[in-house]
Amino acid sequence: MRFRSIADIEDALAPSSVPSIRELYEIWDHRQPVQTSADARLKTVDPGETGQIRWLQSDVGLAAAFLIRTLKSEEYLLVCDAFREAIAFWNGREEADAAQLASLCCSYASAKTRLGQTGDAMRRLEPWSRDSRLSRRERAGILLQLGDIMREEAEGAVAPASRLQAGERALQYYQQALSFKPDWLEALVRCAATFLSVGENQQTGQHQTEKWADDAMTLIQLMEDEKGATFRSSLNKAIVLAILRRTDEAAKSYERLKAYPGVTTLELAEARYDSRSLALALGKPSTYFQAAFPPLQLIVFAGHMPDLPHTNPRFPPESIPQIRDALREKLQELEARVALVSAAAGADLLFIEALTERPTAKFHLVLPWSKEEFFRTSVEPYDFDPKHNTWGSLFERALDQVRAAFRTR
Repeated sequence: MRFRSIADIEDALAPSSVPSIRELYEIWDHRQPVQTSADARLKTVDPGETGQIRWLQSDVGLAAAFLIRTLKSEEYLLVCDAFREAIAFWNGREEADAAQLASLCCSYASAKTRLGQTGDAMRRLEPWSRDSRLSRRERAGILLQLGDIMREEAEGAVAPASRLQAGERALQYYQQALSFKPDWLEALVRCAATFLSVGENQQTGQHQTEKWADDAMTLIQLMEDEKGATFRSSLNKAIVLAILRRTDEAAKSYERLKAYPGVTTLELAEARYDSRSLALALGKPSTYFQAAFPPLQLIVFAGHMPDLPHTNPRFPPESIPQIRDALREKLQELEARVALVSAAAGADLLFIEALTERPTAKFHLVLPWSKEEFFRTSVEPYDFDPKHNTWGSLFERALDQVRAAFRTR
């Protein structure tokens, strides 16, 4: 897609659009850069001279939409780069909408949290929780995110005192969010789960935790009766059931998560990670709920290459059907979802072929040098027998799958 105007970019970032990663980088490359304090040498140029578009400076809402789409694509470093330029231009301008400025900071804080830099995330986001220009709903959302950041910090803390302190701060933020939106399911669930970790020995707090959990369960049932079960409702139900000590039912609810269409490995990994903390808070082993989740390990694969003429037999052509079947069987056994693999002729390409037959599985392709040179050295020499598998076609198919994933993410 070629972007020639701000209108093209607005269309690509509209709520109904799903821009690919490639398009997001193309949009970013078409911007007219904004000089920031981190790059005082950057010169602002006339966009007419370069073909660049002043979309970043045209509307703070467009900048906020770009960060939201980029965050959803998990391009966290690009989120940080875009935030620095957007905030350098829009911060302090009277025409800048406060809610959109807050949205910029929310996206930036999420990216920083993903990158493990929770301190910077807190510094940028926390002032917005007190900003009277925002609605109660907007401030509640920011408070919930602040709680999530502190919970992340608590789970990463080594010292028990630091873990407890961060957990208590997370609970305070969640309770403030709940005070703005008393019937907010996400806030109810987080309050109950966090209190279970930091205040379990307080008798009055136990009653409050159960009330939050009961209120959350009522909301979940109403939502599911009206719209049916979703990944999010089943996840919240699992957490609430665990808090209410109905652990067998919680495990069944966790187990249903993998069956929802479109559920990502990241979503399942996050749910499993949170279930470990929840199990510990219940006095159970951290792996108590693990059996409810599919194996989520990254598979790193490297296999034999086919035999060349006049070499000792190790991977003869007639073994290919057997190897295909063995790979399919093993991937099924592992419930494989994500793998790291190269694309040499032989087992590598057969592995990719078998993996892509699994609808939920994805692979990351690693070539140690250029595509052309890799093909010349590791694929082409093995296509000497036209009667058997053509490795070149499997290689091109693997590359096409990578390109398609890049376009559609």
